[in-house]
Amino acid sequence: MLDSLSGIDGLLAEYKDIFSRRTVLKAKLAGMQNDARTRERELDLLGHQIKELSPLELNPARYEEYLSQQARINNTQELSGCVGEMINLLQEGDISVTAGLMKVSALMKKLNRIDESTASLSQELGAAQEAADSVLNKLQEYINSLEFDPERAAKINELCDSYGRCSA
Repeated sequence: MLDSLSGIDGLLAEYKDIFSRRTVLKAKLAGMQNDARTRERELDLLGHQIKELSPLELNPARYEEYLSQQARINNTQELSGCVGEMINLLQEGDISVTAGLMKVSALMKKLNRIDESTASLSQELGAAQEAADSVLNKLQEYINSLEFDPERAAKINELCDSYGRCSA
């Protein structure tokens, strides 16, 4: 009643309007401050991720090399079994390739003594024996190079995971 007698109705309405705008602006400011804190946390997180990923050589060829190493390390037992079986087939047992080639070579020498026109076949057989020996040697080197190192496996798997996160 006092307010209506004093004639400040206009001032009161203006005050309510200003107070209302102030409340809205205060809420916007709080939201902006919250957004700024959120952005600051995101920047901090991204900064840590950059530091974590900085030592990685982010290059596709290197990543492919790591994937290849990962496949070899994680499948060492299977690779060893497969190569061992190939060596066995080439070198050992009743039906080995090298034993078969040696038998064929002995027969080829007989054939060459009787018919000299088969000399080119003897040369081709010799090349096949050399190729089989070369493959056998390389397989033996390969199987000797296979070893499972748990620390190396963990490191390669971690690098591949890191690269995978970078490319995602």
